[in-house]
Amino acid sequence: MLPVRRRHEQQGGKRPQRWIARALARLAGRPTFASHTRFDRPRRPRAVVAVLTAVALALGAWQWERLGDLADTLAVHAGFAVEHIDITGQSQTSQIDILAKLDAGAAGSLLAVDVHEARERLRTLSWVRDARVSKIYPDRLAIHIWERVPFAIWQNGGELNLIERDGTVIDRLRGRYGELPMVVGEGANMLAAEIVAQTARYPALAQQVGAYVRVADRRWDLRLDNDITIKLPDREAAAALDTLAMLQAEHGLLAHDLGTIDLRLADRIVVRPAATDAIAVEADT
Repeated sequence: MLPVRRRHEQQGGKRPQRWIARALARLAGRPTFASHTRFDRPRRPRAVVAVLTAVALALGAWQWERLGDLADTLAVHAGFAVEHIDITGQSQTSQIDILAKLDAGAAGSLLAVDVHEARERLRTLSWVRDARVSKIYPDRLAIHIWERVPFAIWQNGGELNLIERDGTVIDRLRGRYGELPMVVGEGANMLAAEIVAQTARYPALAQQVGAYVRVADRRWDLRLDNDITIKLPDREAAAALDTLAMLQAEHGLLAHDLGTIDLRLADRIVVRPAATDAIAVEADT
């Protein structure tokens, strides 16, 4: 829970937006606006609080904003300033980034916070798939974050990005994600889930794949950890993997000192030993 206490001053006709800066300062362990005059709100009559709560629920935040600064100031005096923010659900997204995007300080009171607009701003954060912003009267905002789940690492040119299963780019690769598949090349992010799923049918093969390389955005090469490259056809890649699995089971093909295994032709397999000439093998043998 992040307590956020508002102080008000009028400077040049504009209301200062301080509560976010104060929250950020608290996260950093610094004093919060100690040099400014504290705005002490008078004790608020319960009847005023009850009436303003009823008005807020009846009008909604967007209509409340139309009433202007006077209504906003009255709401703050009555106890509707944003005093607390609860943030849950995030692990990769920092509280500082969430507070900066939330920008509820644009409103003087909880009544003027537009929860729909706040949700859309939070969704622009790279790790945030969705968010829920709720008002808990009289003085609390509740934020719940649903974050994106990394599926693979996508290398395109010189960049390494984390992607979701559907190919959506989450963020630049930071930290260690060595357990994730590596997909390489233009368009590889959008088709990564399919090739990874096809290869996963053969666990002994899948655990040897160091990278799935998209070739001309048309077909895949599998780069194994032992430096063997398996060339798959642009169509019927699953059938080619079936053939490879059969050859591996019968002849231990992947244990040999090979450079490439070319499965692009339907009637034959071309095997190229490391640093030697190619050998053609009939597909039905």
